[in-house]
Amino acid sequence: MNYIIHLNAFLERAAKEQWVVAYHYSLYMALFRIWNKTGFRKTFQIRKTDAMKAARISSKTTYYRCLKELEAAKLLIFYSSSSRFTPAEIEMIPLVNMQDYGTVHGPAGGPQKEENGTPPVPGEGPFLKQENKKYTNSVSKGPGLDDVLKLFLVHEYDTGLGLRFWYQFEATGWKIGNTPIENWQALAHKWMLNTTQPKPKTDNNNDQDYDQSF
Repeated sequence: MNYIIHLNAFLERAAKEQWVVAYHYSLYMALFRIWNKTGFRKTFQIRKTDAMKAARISSKTTYYRCLKELEAAKLLIFYSSSSRFTPAEIEMIPLVNMQDYGTVHGPAGGPQKEENGTPPVPGEGPFLKQENKKYTNSVSKGPGLDDVLKLFLVHEYDTGLGLRFWYQFEATGWKIGNTPIENWQALAHKWMLNTTQPKPKTDNNNDQDYDQSF
């Protein structure tokens, strides 16, 4: 099974669905990374706190709702734990054997209101191969979200930051000022360097707490 094709299938399906929001992308990517780390076993254990941290979802309500909606869309199967001390299990439903990448029937009622937050995903997973990467560099209309997420996955960047990168420049029409972006991949690498670079500490006497005794 080609897992890059599996991931492409998810991204293509999710892009067509109005009920899919950033939290669904975030959680699915987090689970995909864990699945990748376990060697793509049929089922794998997850702990709620670890999965929520990986997806940067702070609300348990949002976490469980997204899980149920992904399960309702037949993208995964969630096996709840019988004990608070026993991890739950996830089975990722294979997508690459399905020739028809048509509509995923999501949860009834359409999209639901989400809470504010940015959902990054950890960049782990030695099984993803760079030679399988296929994404478009054309910016006539800007890269698709799937292209951006594939680049971030291939280079083991935080895919939550990939979501932020795409939404940021999609909002500007893939322009910096009035200048169209010619190479979004190079921009993504530079953007990641600037985003992840630690800020230098400044020694500013104006920040001194004068309420403290000397």
